[in-house]
Amino acid sequence: MGNFNDPKFAASYAMRTNKRNIKRGNELADQLKAMGFKKGKVLDAGCGPGQTAVVLAKRFSKAEVVGMDLSKPLLKHGRKFAKQEGVKVKYEEGNLEKMPYDDDTFDVIITQNTLHEVNDQVAMLNELERILKPGGILLLGDIKRTWLKIVIPWMGHTLSLEEAKKYLKRSKLRKVKVEESFIRYTFTAGKAR
Repeated sequence: MGNFNDPKFAASYAMRTNKRNIKRGNELADQLKAMGFKKGKVLDAGCGPGQTAVVLAKRFSKAEVVGMDLSKPLLKHGRKFAKQEGVKVKYEEGNLEKMPYDDDTFDVIITQNTLHEVNDQVAMLNELERILKPGGILLLGDIKRTWLKIVIPWMGHTLSLEEAKKYLKRSKLRKVKVEESFIRYTFTAGKAR
């Protein structure tokens, strides 16, 4: 895919994904609204260039939004974008397999296109469970590996839904609803209204 710690690559990636991340942020905000979320502490785990976190901060002005990623250049872009958009998002450097948060910290955790990126998927899922409050909302989505890897080589690096379910089964993550579309799968937890 590329080196997210390279400032030039990170800037190019942030620019290429800007519209898509804003669109995804609005879709996730609509989903949260439909689930009854209004305020609380939200984590965008693996926030990348931070556009989704900014959208969430705009859409939920009473929420405290945190974006966490390993890439300093992407976090720098997120801070710049949040300032430009006039919203407060706390961006922090961290590893999804060992997050720097206390148990039961977040009301909502969103993580998009990250499960295939980590070294230890079970550790990541266990961490999400640890830091998500009981009754909290989890929206995990990722690109699934399909036959498209033949024409889009980087998709060979993603997980099939069956592989993702195996990691889910081995983890301590609470019961989730599993859905799939042509190119994505989602794990959702929380009470829809």
